[in-house]
Amino acid sequence: MQYERKSSLARITKLRDKTAKETARALRSLAYEFDGLYPVRSVTYDNGSENVLHTELIHKYGIVTYFADTYSSWQKWGVENLNGLIRQYLPRWIDLESLSDEDIYIIQEKLNNRPRKRLKWLTPNEYYAKITW
Repeated sequence: MQYERKSSLARITKLRDKTAKETARALRSLAYEFDGLYPVRSVTYDNGSENVLHTELIHKYGIVTYFADTYSSWQKWGVENLNGLIRQYLPRWIDLESLSDEDIYIIQEKLNNRPRKRLKWLTPNEYYAKITW
C-alpha cells in the first residue's frame, strides 16, 4: 500500500510475498507511475525486513527515504488512517489469497472516490487531479 500525503491518494498492490524484492518491485512501479508532473519525493517505511532495499529508490529515482520510529504511529498518521478504511472492505478474517488484482483495484478506487473532510469534501482522485493540472 502506498499513500500520497497531500491528496490522500491510495495505491494498493497485492504482493506475491513479503520479501524485500517484492516490496521494492511495488515501489518501483509507484515511482514510475507518478514520475512526471507530481513525482514521488519521499517514502516513509516501517522498520520491517521487507524494506531493506530502500536504497534502490535513493539511487535510481532520487527519492528520500525515512524510517518511522518504533511505536510512533503518529509519524505516519495518514497510513494508519488508511489502514482503518481498508479494514472496512477487508476485515482481518478475509482470505487475501482469494482476492484478485481487480478486486484490490476496485477497493482502491472506492477509497480514492470517497470524499474527505480534510480535502474540503473532495475525493482524493479529484484533489490529485486539481493539484497536478
